[in-house]
Amino acid sequence: MLWQIMGKKLHERRERDDMQLALLRTSLANRRTLLTYCNASIAMCLTGVGFLKLMEHAVYTALGSVLLVLSPLTLGLGLYDFFLTRKLIQKEKEDARV
Repeated sequence: MLWQIMGKKLHERRERDDMQLALLRTSLANRRTLLTYCNASIAMCLTGVGFLKLMEHAVYTALGSVLLVLSPLTLGLGLYDFFLTRKLIQKEKEDARV
């Protein structure tokens, strides 16, 4: 009887620890995703500036302009996704009482 109670408590604790680790991994993955969006945004911005400054052809000028417009949009999308996912993670933490 005592072993069953101790085993049940140990099992519940292990489940809670597993849930904490899963939420931590999800939170870290969310941060990595935001950094990837930032990296892509910076790369687009630099490529757009490079096309505008270094290339004289109209196609490159148009492509540079498009990249400069897409750069902040990409960053905005990344920030939106980050905060939305963070809100969902926080809700999951509250539901799990971790």
